[in-house]
Amino acid sequence: MILVTVGSAEQPFTRLLRAMDELAPRLGEPVVIQSGRTPYPGRHTDCLGYVSFDRMHELVGLCRVLIGRGPTGAKRLVPELIGFRIKRPTN
Repeated sequence: MILVTVGSAEQPFTRLLRAMDELAPRLGEPVVIQSGRTPYPGRHTDCLGYVSFDRMHELVGLCRVLIGRGPTGAKRLVPELIGFRIKRPTN
């Protein structure tokens, strides 16, 4: 499963959600989108508005690929589930 998350940001992420929805039929696996405040009627994806931290934890554990905009919640979940720390790039 591919999981796309935009968290609870106030900015709309319509272009990302539309692109993933259009790409989904060619990917050969389910695409789940956590769309937050961006209302999007996915045709080829399973769009969820907000999900609890526990549900997000479960989804991240099930996904093969995680696509996010760098949300704090996802940064907290990923290291715990896959056992490493995310390092910020240095300039």
